[in-house]
Amino acid sequence: MATNKLNASYTLKVDQIFEKKGWEMEPEKDLKISLYNKYIDRLRRIPDDTRNLFLELTERFDRIELKEITSLFFDAYENIDSKILNDAKKIYFLPLVQPEISSNSKSNGKNNLVKAWFWIKNIFSNNSVDRPKNKSGENILAIVENAEYRGLNNSSKFIFPQSFSKFKSVFNKKTDLLILVDDFVGTGDTADDVIQHFFKSSKFNSDNTIILSLVSLKQGIESIFKKRNVKVYQAAIKERAISDFYDTKKEIEENISKVKQMEIELKCEPELSLGYKESQALISIMNKSPNNTLPVFWHETKNIPAPFPRRKIYNK
Repeated sequence: MATNKLNASYTLKVDQIFEKKGWEMEPEKDLKISLYNKYIDRLRRIPDDTRNLFLELTERFDRIELKEITSLFFDAYENIDSKILNDAKKIYFLPLVQPEISSNSKSNGKNNLVKAWFWIKNIFSNNSVDRPKNKSGENILAIVENAEYRGLNNSSKFIFPQSFSKFKSVFNKKTDLLILVDDFVGTGDTADDVIQHFFKSSKFNSDNTIILSLVSLKQGIESIFKKRNVKVYQAAIKERAISDFYDTKKEIEENISKVKQMEIELKCEPELSLGYKESQALISIMNKSPNNTLPVFWHETKNIPAPFPRRKIYNK
């Protein structure tokens, strides 16, 4: 993957974008830790005729930092129908993650997801915190629990359970409200799996369960409501960066073609072309991009860091 020369006009445009967005400009720092240098490096590695599009997409890219989490959570919460909150006797918050695994699940040592659920099951048996530590919803809740949230409507009803088994035993399906929290809802697939799991219990249904997300894709909101009749509330709703943004079919096709040229040059994973299920998101939250985001922004290798990575593990 060779780097190409970058003329001064591109560098000037990058500087303008970074200044407008308030992103740190630290060209003196090492490539692996400088957002600015990682971005310039990425711009050099894509074909010249795709760079203007990359810059344009960057202008619409949302980089949500830690300091913004609380205010976005509050904004999303305030968008919840007031009647739902007023009618609830207690309001429980849990991360949007499956809290249990079925007893007939088997781990053969090859499926990391299955092994993770077995790890969670062991936590349940020890009566400990029933949440994976690295789950985004867990991080959001940890921040909110330590914030000053008493100004929110019905905050006196808030409960942040530390044990799912205990929560499940005291939850009243007729009077209480469950709010499942995540930082981002993409296609809605993950949320649907979690809701389906909750709804296996007679205690939970679409009348007492909602989802709260900092940001959601429109397609995910619609999918969850269509499949489960569950409402999603968020601070911001996003659409597909290309297919829902440009006016004509020709523009859409040309720009999708350019993004795919970038992906080929960067050797992005073909199965995640244009983001998971082609969801075409433009977002990074707390220094991590969801796989819904266009991979040209987050795909990286051991020696070639990305400006908005998905993970901190380099195995390629």
